[in-house]
Amino acid sequence: GLCGVDGLHLDFYPVGDSRASEGQCSVYLGGPPTALLDVRIWVDETKRVFEGKCLGEGWGWADFAVAQDTYSAIFVEVLSASRNDKVWSWDISSLDQDLPRDEKLTSQEFSLMAIPRLRVDFYPRGAATSEEDHCSLFLRGPPNVRVDARLWLDEKKGTMRACSLAEGHGWPDFMPCATCKTIHVEILQVFPDPEVWGWDLSSVAWQQCEKGQCVLSAKFDVSDLEEIQVK
Repeated sequence: GLCGVDGLHLDFYPVGDSRASEGQCSVYLGGPPTALLDVRIWVDETKRVFEGKCLGEGWGWADFAVAQDTYSAIFVEVLSASRNDKVWSWDISSLDQDLPRDEKLTSQEFSLMAIPRLRVDFYPRGAATSEEDHCSLFLRGPPNVRVDARLWLDEKKGTMRACSLAEGHGWPDFMPCATCKTIHVEILQVFPDPEVWGWDLSSVAWQQCEKGQCVLSAKFDVSDLEEIQVK
């Protein structure tokens, strides 16, 4: 690792990937989603920098430099690293994953992006509705909020869009069964579902009010919404 960040890896396309312009080489740096990095990369004499990027999806350049007949070396320098507060991680490497089908491991509750009471359900041998020999992965949370989220199970990842978490959302067939090490959850965007409170004014003597007088409602609650803020 560099700067305490493990699991970094480099993808180098000497004559460019499918997105590269003709005559360009491509370079991408991948790594865990738990860190935000400032990085400088050299390919021989050409260097480029990116700042504050999460490497869970990989980051780099389709057109890094003019492609060469030969290359000498590639260098990666991590200029700074900080924790990605949008990502939560669960180490499951020491947990018993040899469970019967439809039995699950449930994480402790956690918060991300001001969303409380999130938790992960992982079925190492699959939920009741999953295909044979596939594990299942679900994210659960409070009502009145929808999210874009990305979940990793080791190197395998999946993305959900504008999903309600009250009943849980995820994948019954996330990947073939395997002994896994880590689950990551990244909240990409939050969409609070507004709760509406109504006041029937037909029985309120508001017609008798003079200028400057108001009518007070009874107290009311909008559950959970004040805990959820969009950042």
